[in-house]
Amino acid sequence: MLDIIRDNEGVIKYDVLQEKFGKSYSTFRKYFNEITKNGLAYYFDDYVFIPKEIMKFLDYFVLEHEETMEFDDFVEYYLTIEQLKDICRRFELPVGGKKGKVNRKELQVQICLLRKY
Repeated sequence: MLDIIRDNEGVIKYDVLQEKFGKSYSTFRKYFNEITKNGLAYYFDDYVFIPKEIMKFLDYFVLEHEETMEFDDFVEYYLTIEQLKDICRRFELPVGGKKGKVNRKELQVQICLLRKY
C-alpha cells in the first residue's frame, strides 16, 4: 500500500488507493488503519498522502534493503517462527527438533539450504 502511495508521488485519492490495492475492503481497512495509526500516511479530504520526510525514509529503506539484502538475512530477520514452520512443512522438511521443540535457528538453516538445490 505504501508503494502505491509512493508511486503516486505521495498523494492519491482514497478510493483509487483502495482500487489499486486490489484486496478485500476489510483487508484494505486493516492495512490502511495500520499505516495511518503509525503516522506513515495521513487521510485528509478524501486524499491519502505521505509527508515528504517519510517518503525520503521509505525510498532510502527500499534502496538499502532491496539491493543489498541477502536471502539468509531475509530469512533470519523478517520471517516469523510460524512462517518458517509453514515453509518447512511445504517442502516436507522436519519442523520439530528434539522432544518436539521447535528451534528457530534450525528452521532458518533448513530454509537457507533449500535455495542451494
